[in-house]
Amino acid sequence: MNDINHLFRSTTRQLVYSIIDGLVGKEILANELTSEKAPDDNMTLEDDLRLDYLDRIMICRKLEEGLKIDIPNDSIKEFNTVNDIIECVESLVK
Repeated sequence: MNDINHLFRSTTRQLVYSIIDGLVGKEILANELTSEKAPDDNMTLEDDLRLDYLDRIMICRKLEEGLKIDIPNDSIKEFNTVNDIIECVESLVK
């Protein structure tokens, strides 16, 4: 069962990063990759990735469409890091 959870988290993470990459473009993530610190789940949406509230809504709508889930608006307001989004999606899919 642990392997399934790991696979699910990995797939969720890839989907979230794919959507973010589409929004911010390769430039921001490429800058992160060339720095000493590679992108990670603790990157902040606003400061590190320069995503505003409307970008967060777009990320959530794409996740909702792709995974057939409903992310509450209250949750969107509390997304500060990439990991916050991943954890929310994981809790809704289980």
